[in-house]
Amino acid sequence: MRLPVLILQFAATLIGVIGVCLDQPEGHANATRNPPWATSTGSDRYGRWADVVVACVTQRMHWIFPGTFTMGSAQEEWRLAIQHGMDASWLAGEEQHLVVIENGFWLGETTCTQGLWVAIRGKDPSYFTGEAGRPVECESWYDASAFLADLSNLYPESQCRLPTGAEWEYACRAGTTGPYHGNELESLGWYKGNSGGTTHPVKQKNPNAWGLYDMHGHVWVWCADHWGHHPYTTAGDRTGEFSGNGCAYRGGSWCYMGEGCRSGFRNGAWQGDRVNAFACRLCIPAQPESRP
Repeated sequence: MRLPVLILQFAATLIGVIGVCLDQPEGHANATRNPPWATSTGSDRYGRWADVVVACVTQRMHWIFPGTFTMGSAQEEWRLAIQHGMDASWLAGEEQHLVVIENGFWLGETTCTQGLWVAIRGKDPSYFTGEAGRPVECESWYDASAFLADLSNLYPESQCRLPTGAEWEYACRAGTTGPYHGNELESLGWYKGNSGGTTHPVKQKNPNAWGLYDMHGHVWVWCADHWGHHPYTTAGDRTGEFSGNGCAYRGGSWCYMGEGCRSGFRNGAWQGDRVNAFACRLCIPAQPESRP
């Protein structure tokens, strides 16, 4: 296991904090400073970013450095979710367990917008149309995978893919341990209680500590994993850990109760299902520093 991971594990044990956020070692910064797929790069108060540009449409990516966190939800969250009307069977797979994200990755600042989808695929499948800045929805897992494959063909160095469920939750929590990455859902995302029955342009709610918007609510995000009721192994950034029917999706949506927008909540659907709340978020694994 690499030294940065060991340092993070030690820190998590020492201070008893779930979801450790430490400054990335210089080696990781060097490895991703100038990704070959990026049009421009830089740093802001959230950390390092890199832009992917397709036909004048920009998708900003944020660097998520490796670390250790506790995946899943505390039993107090379960109790409150059930109290607010969630079926207890929907909480399967939320058991808390330590997960190591061994490799850093780039994650989209927002879910894929209709503008980016059209720039790559030409046709917008969304139910809620009219604004290029809205998230694209009504996409199946197969549709999302094909879209990312098309993007990878444009930028072969990117190896663009869906995030795993562990990567998604690690990025969503951004070092937090509660149900949401902030104190209350209203300021963080669109859900059944405040959406008005529709999607909205992205980046209208507050981002998390890593500069990621709409991680809670708005649209469900497909993950790379098959759906199953078994917790991740410690090496949570590996795909294919689950077997089962369909694929996992995370984050909640504009048409779902707030308890389903929690960081630890997970669900699954058939890969071919198209619903006007299913979407995707770009994930790009770290690449070696490009050299002349």
